[in-house]
Amino acid sequence: MKKRRYMVTSNFVCPECGMIMPLPRSHGNRRESGHIKDLYCPKCKAERKFMEVGRKNAYTTLDGKVIYS
Repeated sequence: MKKRRYMVTSNFVCPECGMIMPLPRSHGNRRESGHIKDLYCPKCKAERKFMEVGRKNAYTTLDGKVIYS
């Protein structure tokens, strides 16, 4: 019987447009809040340095703006 690998979803925020992109990670490979990762932004159509935020640290308003708490 295989061991089940538990996945945790991390949220990354684009610095240009503010788009939030979820990225699944295994439970043992979690990073701290504020970690920088190079990802492709489909809205900007370019590779950007996304910042990782915790699940409870970022909220999106109805206008689409990202608020960090």
